[in-house]
Amino acid sequence: MICDVSKHQGKIDWDALAPNLDYVAIKASGKYANDGDPCYADNVAGAVSHGVAFHAYHFLYCQTEKEARRDAGLFYRKVMEQGHIPVFWALDCEAGWGIPNKQARPVAEAFEAELRRLAGADILVAIYVAQEKYYAYALDYDHYAYVWIPGYGEQWKPPMPHDVWQYTSDGRLPGINGRVDLNILSGRKPMSYFKTGIMPDESHGGDETMLTGRMLAAFCIEVHKALWAYWYGTYGKQCSKSLYEAKKKQYPSHYTASRESGYMKDIAAGKRCADCVGMIKAFFWTGGVFGAEPKYGSNNCPDKSANGMFALCCEKGPIKTIPDIPGIVVHKSGHIGVYVGDGMVVEMKGFAQDCLYRKVSAGGWDEWGKLPPSMISYLDEPMPEPTPEPVGDRDLRNGCVGEDVRQLQLNLIQLGYSCGKWGADGEFGDCTEQALEAFQRDNGIDDSGVFDGVTREAMEKALDADDEPKENPRDVKIVGGNCYVRAAPNTSGKKLGVAHEGDILQYQGQTSPEGWHLVVYKNANGWVSGKYSRLEG
Repeated sequence: MICDVSKHQGKIDWDALAPNLDYVAIKASGKYANDGDPCYADNVAGAVSHGVAFHAYHFLYCQTEKEARRDAGLFYRKVMEQGHIPVFWALDCEAGWGIPNKQARPVAEAFEAELRRLAGADILVAIYVAQEKYYAYALDYDHYAYVWIPGYGEQWKPPMPHDVWQYTSDGRLPGINGRVDLNILSGRKPMSYFKTGIMPDESHGGDETMLTGRMLAAFCIEVHKALWAYWYGTYGKQCSKSLYEAKKKQYPSHYTASRESGYMKDIAAGKRCADCVGMIKAFFWTGGVFGAEPKYGSNNCPDKSANGMFALCCEKGPIKTIPDIPGIVVHKSGHIGVYVGDGMVVEMKGFAQDCLYRKVSAGGWDEWGKLPPSMISYLDEPMPEPTPEPVGDRDLRNGCVGEDVRQLQLNLIQLGYSCGKWGADGEFGDCTEQALEAFQRDNGIDDSGVFDGVTREAMEKALDADDEPKENPRDVKIVGGNCYVRAAPNTSGKKLGVAHEGDILQYQGQTSPEGWHLVVYKNANGWVSGKYSRLEG
């Protein structure tokens, strides 16, 4: 367990917090030249007195090399005032630090050079960089002692090389009153290195990629969105003729002649494939990076059958007692799936159904289980602290972040209002604001773009009506040839699959200004161009 703290966490109860930490990153200074974090001394004293290794970090906010050298001096003085030397000195390069991309590297290098001049040439300097600026800043990442990246929400591990992943900003830990950033190791440097600054020799080796239950759940949701195909005996590889021929030879009873046309369609559509346990193996064997090529047997995940994988679980229970922990597995004889939260399971269900996303109660599952700690960490177990406010307990507007924002987005999407390509990500941005304004206009409410009490009441009525059976639902008919179904209403949207001429798809009540219709496609929302479709009914 790794957290990073600053003045935003206020006074910390280190007696309660320290037993839960492997190490802690503590803000010393930045964002402005005169800004030393007022809680730095107390936080360092708390960590040191409880034997918790700490890293100090500075939020860099400047535009010239001269200003960078000034900030390095501030960082050094703030650390030395307290008197305890950190294991690592980390430079925090946020997306909003105000510097043009092309100047990022010389400014970061000027900061580091001045810091080493003051603190010593042999100090260990790490870099924290916003994911969206990782490549734009063009920093020399191999140069730093470790690379630390934020990637919040229900997304999988960031694809760029890094060592520490800040996987949530909504974490909860004993001793901290409120939310805190939580981190895990995500590379091959072992925890001992982060605690001591000493890298073990080659005979010791490094850690495998550290994976969490939340990452497994997010990966499986992406599998469903990408419409993976069910191929027995596979684990996330690209569908191809050579793979088909190999599996047909290996499992002739599954790859029968009557199914061949279906396999050929999967190949033509460029899909990936897995069987039920193969979806889980694909997660581990790609290191949690969706779309990557699996490396057989990696990340301590053995090649097991569905029953064999479940037998590895270290904690189990009857399905009626399933806890709300994303990434635990569900099982019945010969079949396994992944619980992804909110009462839902993702499973590879067989040749006729491929990948399903449905309620736990719909799958006929017998039991649940936690995969062993050697494979995965379940960091998302419920904590006793209060949970985020439900939708409606506060007004929501552009800039708000939280679970209540995510639920609002899910409601808008259910009602046919797109929240943009990121969907329900818990961040209230321009696309969510536009969707909410459209809902308000359609319901005779002032289109303020603010989710207030009046809008909440109207949305509850709309959701109740949406749950009622529709007497005459409209359909979209595919005309003029086959066409792609896409995740967004434009030709740049991700391809979800192919709709064939004559197909009838359920209309979701929304048509974009460019004439794209929102439809239900394989139990998910998708868009088809008006050039190839028309409204029926």
